Amino acid sequence: MRIIAGLFGILGVFAALFVVLHLARVQSTAITPAALPSPTASAPAPTVREQSQQIQQNYQQAVEQVMEQSRRQMPEEAE
Repeated sequence: MRIIAGLFGILGVFAALFVVLHLARVQSTAITPAALPSPTASAPAPTVREQSQQIQQNYQQAVEQVMEQSRRQMPEEAE
């Protein structure tokens, strides 16, 4: 009985390995070289400081948009 259980265990491991390898192959073929940005065609990579400033600006703009939307909705709710 233990031999059969061991065989099923090994078959299960091989089945899981097959599924993982198949999914990895499908995923790797889904990313085509044309979809990836060309390092020579793009602008130079921004510095950490520039990235930080961009994130802060994006966050500030998002907060301002939310605040503006809430200001517009408040008079309607007051009525």
